[in-house]
Amino acid sequence: MIKKTWLAPSFQAQAEALVALMPQKVLLSDGIKKLLALGLLALLLLAVGCTWNSLAVFQKAQKKTEAISKGKDSLTMAMAMTFREDGMTEEQKKVVNAMKDFRLEVNQIFDHRQQTRLAKFYAHVSGTGIDGKLYQRGKENFIVTPLLPKILVLQSEKLQRPAPGGTWNTNPQPGLSADTLRQIKDIWLGLLKKENVVHLGNIILATPEGDVKAKEFTIKLGEAEIKPALRESLEMLLNDDLLQQSMKEYFAGQQVELNLQEFLTQNRNMLDRSTIENFDYKAYIDRDGYLVEENINLTVKFKETLPGQPEKYTMRMKIQRWDIERDVQVDFPEVTPDNSMTLGDLRQDGLLKGF
Repeated sequence: MIKKTWLAPSFQAQAEALVALMPQKVLLSDGIKKLLALGLLALLLLAVGCTWNSLAVFQKAQKKTEAISKGKDSLTMAMAMTFREDGMTEEQKKVVNAMKDFRLEVNQIFDHRQQTRLAKFYAHVSGTGIDGKLYQRGKENFIVTPLLPKILVLQSEKLQRPAPGGTWNTNPQPGLSADTLRQIKDIWLGLLKKENVVHLGNIILATPEGDVKAKEFTIKLGEAEIKPALRESLEMLLNDDLLQQSMKEYFAGQQVELNLQEFLTQNRNMLDRSTIENFDYKAYIDRDGYLVEENINLTVKFKETLPGQPEKYTMRMKIQRWDIERDVQVDFPEVTPDNSMTLGDLRQDGLLKGF
């Protein structure tokens, strides 16, 4: 039996929510596929950062941080793209301009042992601000946002009822086999040498719970190391049977068609015609041995672009952790069949027409 491992579990449901709430015009455009492709590359690099922490001086801090059972954390991410606009119509330019900037902020409290989580998120995409709260309690996931008239249920066993078309709203979540994840980690671990990891010194770091003493580390890799590792990682994803099947089942349950092979192939093609101008990763370890902050900066340029395709992509990402192993409390709203809705209900009501 293949063991399933989750990809970025802390922020997976927020991504579902953002896709569900995106304006139809942008969601259906070819450009948003490019943005999602770049987003996948960014998540791969984020996973790399977490992997690097398990090497050498980061090993103890990484293991301790992975074992955190409760506390608070945050993620802020900003992505910007410039496009080749010659030969485009004014309508096409409007769509492209809507995708030039993307910002995401997520602040969450969690208790893994109690299986509870509250994540407050805000995203600016396509010229539209999206905010809301994601609640998780066991296998239940639901979202409260002023953009919707009712609570949006992403997954629930207590509220089982057929969605339009006869699909239950307890869709399996996309997963990645543990073997593939291990192989991807091995790829990136194999890149690092002693000269790649530098201890910059001790600093006073400003955090949400006040100033703390921390050790600052940086890791720098060049295009010659990053691109082959990314390409090999994408091949691993393309050949993961569990990922293929679980994605197919998940999106079928959501009444969405997604060709994963085509999507990942698009990532590979974009990678082949790209130049990684800058990649910088910094980590900060507090005196208790936890990774309390991580920063990633990435700049990519693309060659041989066609009208409407991206020419340059930049990404800045920061993760912070605080109140580690302190008790947290999540006050859940009451969710009933009368005050809730599913993604299927949104489509039936025409709010997700065409998706």
